[in-house]
Amino acid sequence: MHKTYYLSTILLSLLIFTGGCENATRDLDSQIARANDNGGGTGSISTPDENGTIQMQPPAGGSVTDENSTVGEIKVDAKNAYRVAVSFSDNYKTKGYFSREEIGQIHFDITNLYTGKPADVSKIDQIILEAEEKEEKSDTVEGKYFNFITYKGEEGPVYKIPKTSIKSSDNVALKIKDLSGTTHLIFKAQIKLSNEKTSTYTLKVPVVIEKNRSSNMAIVPMDDRYENGLFVKKFVIQATDSYGNKAKDGTVIYTGVINNPKIYTNNQTERGILHRNEDTFELPPTEQMNDIEQTDTLVVIANDKQYRPENLGGWDIVNILENESKVEIINLDKGSDVPDLSYVIGNEYRYDICNNTIMNAAASSFESTEVKDGIAFAELRYVPAMVGKTVFIYANARLENKHIGISRPVVLTG
Repeated sequence: MHKTYYLSTILLSLLIFTGGCENATRDLDSQIARANDNGGGTGSISTPDENGTIQMQPPAGGSVTDENSTVGEIKVDAKNAYRVAVSFSDNYKTKGYFSREEIGQIHFDITNLYTGKPADVSKIDQIILEAEEKEEKSDTVEGKYFNFITYKGEEGPVYKIPKTSIKSSDNVALKIKDLSGTTHLIFKAQIKLSNEKTSTYTLKVPVVIEKNRSSNMAIVPMDDRYENGLFVKKFVIQATDSYGNKAKDGTVIYTGVINNPKIYTNNQTERGILHRNEDTFELPPTEQMNDIEQTDTLVVIANDKQYRPENLGGWDIVNILENESKVEIINLDKGSDVPDLSYVIGNEYRYDICNNTIMNAAASSFESTEVKDGIAFAELRYVPAMVGKTVFIYANARLENKHIGISRPVVLTG
């Protein structure tokens, strides 16, 4: 049995069960019975609301020197009007988003709307930067997608720059969290008007945090043949990275097959849990724990709730924690628990009660194969006595230094 070393991250892998599902059920009857906007243009000012707040929403049209900036205007009095341009670091401009857990940067320029020179910021009482979406956590408030890092090194979803520290051009650091999505950074400037009243000018700046992406794999039946007394099924294995690009030539894909399923479940009440941080897989309590051996393999199969490729494929079992209804597995990636997993546990040996021998479904290129032009091939060879039986094939790799896998049941025909 090979060791499943993995390769993965961030497109969904949809497992397609093609013809044979009913046969698969018949074969396993006894077990189942038991069981991602960068804005541009010149902003304009609307009339303050009852709270003295003026929205600087950047409408379409106009022109700015930096197409990646979100721009608004602040009218102070008859002689003073400011242009505010907010943009992000060059890395953001290149990618179009911040990566999760990245340290990013916001840059703002406040200039005189008429002369283009740095604005006289003495008329600005305070600048407030806010993360649009905030969360209450215990006694603290945090940004859902990001926090600001102050000059003192403090982190939080609101950053207030006092009058004595305001500059016409400045940078502020952002600490991106581990969620993906689209949100807004809110730039507020509190202006002292000529009548001594204060108005707040607000500009919402869209922020894109890297979309949930993962690498992708697929196992697709290619053709069937009969040769030298064996039936042969050929499969093509496709692998793509998180941007949909073909996996590099030479990428190793580890594959395997379970001929003898000892435990198999696909119903909603008997699904398993992958505990990544403790390298275990938890099964519903079952007397069949006694049947599991350290030489067996755990194969996770896609279902209606869990079909992300980083959770699928084969996992080598290295220990059985019978009292906890868990098996220890080789897992190189840490992270949150993954519930609702369909799975099968077994090995490559299937006993032929009629002939008192082993029914073999070996794979000539299973164990490992290399990608060329984005795909790899594998052949499953089996003896006639295996016809009508259900086996489970799987493929694993490591793409972008993360596990990626795929698996599917196959009804053997002949």
